[in-house]
Amino acid sequence: MTWENHLVFMYAAKDFKPIGQLPWTGEGWGITHDDDNLIISEGSDKLYFVEPKTMKLKKIVSIKDQYGAVNNLNELEFIDGYVYANRWQYDYIIKIDPNSGYVVGMINLQDFLQKNSRADLSYLKREGSTAMQSGAVLNGIGYNKKEKTLYITGKLWPEIFEIRIQ
Repeated sequence: MTWENHLVFMYAAKDFKPIGQLPWTGEGWGITHDDDNLIISEGSDKLYFVEPKTMKLKKIVSIKDQYGAVNNLNELEFIDGYVYANRWQYDYIIKIDPNSGYVVGMINLQDFLQKNSRADLSYLKREGSTAMQSGAVLNGIGYNKKEKTLYITGKLWPEIFEIRIQ
């Protein structure tokens, strides 16, 4: 799925050969799946649940926390019945109940790259600039089901990190 093409591209898992494409009317910021649906984010406070073979919309869930709507939903992972999402330009990953839309947890990753990277990050250090202002934002999550760990990375991040969640 691309963020502005309005298409979902499908590939064979064994060899990554293209096998088709389907139209999607929204932007594609993130996508994951549960047993029955593709779950799509497009940068708002909404998650879209769609039929995988047709992209027919089944339901929309609005995401909220104790303060109200939670927007900028980006990369998604479905883990043990919950949707994990990073918020574009925020230093955390939220855990969402996909039935109610409520945020039920958060992984704080403030300054994670700076505290854990072994790489030279001098390219991010302009006078008066933070990593966020430089564009080095958290922007990628993946789940290793066997190890029960998350892989996290971001724009301008020179590394991928593996973290364990409880």
